[in-house]
Amino acid sequence: MNFVHGLALAFILFEGVIIQCEAAGSDEERVEKASVVGINAYLPNDIIEVILYEAGLEATKNAARAQMNISRVVMTRIIEKRIVVIDPDDLFDGTQEYYQDGDYYLEIGSYDRIIEMFQKFGKKVKRIHVIYDELYGDDRRYLNDYVIKPYVNKLTELRIKTLDDTGLWQEILNPERQLHFPSVKKFDFYGTNTRDSFKLESIFPNLEIFKFYGAIVDTNCLENVKNLKELTLRTRSIAEQQFDHIFVNNKNLTKLALLMPYEMTTLRSIHIHLTKLKTLKLRDPGRGFLIRANDPVYTLASVDSLDVIFGRNSELVGPLSFNMPNVTKIRLHGNRIDSDISGFVSQFKNLKTLEVKVVHRYDVAQSIAQLKNIKEFITTKFEMNLLSQLYTFFHNFDEKTFKLRTIKFLRYKSDEFNSYETRMNQINIELWKIGKNTWNLTCGVEMDSLSEYLMFECN
Repeated sequence: MNFVHGLALAFILFEGVIIQCEAAGSDEERVEKASVVGINAYLPNDIIEVILYEAGLEATKNAARAQMNISRVVMTRIIEKRIVVIDPDDLFDGTQEYYQDGDYYLEIGSYDRIIEMFQKFGKKVKRIHVIYDELYGDDRRYLNDYVIKPYVNKLTELRIKTLDDTGLWQEILNPERQLHFPSVKKFDFYGTNTRDSFKLESIFPNLEIFKFYGAIVDTNCLENVKNLKELTLRTRSIAEQQFDHIFVNNKNLTKLALLMPYEMTTLRSIHIHLTKLKTLKLRDPGRGFLIRANDPVYTLASVDSLDVIFGRNSELVGPLSFNMPNVTKIRLHGNRIDSDISGFVSQFKNLKTLEVKVVHRYDVAQSIAQLKNIKEFITTKFEMNLLSQLYTFFHNFDEKTFKLRTIKFLRYKSDEFNSYETRMNQINIELWKIGKNTWNLTCGVEMDSLSEYLMFECN
């Protein structure tokens, strides 16, 4: 299968647009149809199908225009595997595919195309993200009647984003007049949920992943939910005093994201109940949660990844209230770096990768120079003047003192790479002359986000 996948990608890159040629018909007909896009007409059908699937929606639409029967088979596969994003608005009325955070998305902006697609392929759709921001009244009811309600029993993933949910929930009741999605395992909600009763265990009996961003009237919506694997609560509606009960009911959580946790009791509850937790994400944590006064240090031995979003990194200064002996990656995202980050980072003894993303510029080279025990440093935008700053670091670098081997910038001007490379070659000559380590400069693409990066690797 890996060979076929690789072959498919190779043909995509070589041919550009691919079309399927049926086995039926004369050789002349096959060749004539193939010549439309310049593909080898005698490739086996199963390989052509893989190529067409990998090429995506536009190639499949070309095949459909040429009346190739296999286009419907491939379109069915595309619909089954993609997350279908429904976003009818005035700015974009087309169809586009994109890759983000490990998933492929198919976004449809045209109201008419949405209805048409679901009439043809609705039974194959498993995952839907609906953005209701520009939908009101009859348009929203019509979409719910034809896109949501017929498939409530089949959906495995549902995301709803709305500015106003008035009447929305009534519009997607099942024939028994119940709000019920029996197969949904992942549910995300963005907005304000004004429904008086929103009992998640009843609406989504097989829920495993729940992400909530906004506000909710039914603050006890999680009271009887059990067996969650991932939980994101970007809301102040659900009181922090409820967290302990939620954690007791969901001891198999592996990912947890919280907004503004303040209480040491929350940390204690995580320590006691969430012994399988792998990823902890904290947005604007209070010092009462993060920094220890006379409280005990709680060990979170299972956590291997920590994300902290902050205003200024000085908010993180002090002895931490927790010990994470197995954390290997930390992401620090914030507004400003206004103090030494090494004090915070040094408290994680097995840390290998540190990612720092901030809105305002900071002294990247100085920050790196303070971090002697990590192996990889990742940050944001690269500019030519940073090479001068990095030169000082490279000049002082001692591989016996520093474990750092990789510096990665997630944004850079790709059209200036040759200039960066030329300057880096000059720096490496100078480093070699004085007996210092040289650094390879390369570029690439992050597979999870498809974002370009610039990378320095120590020789």
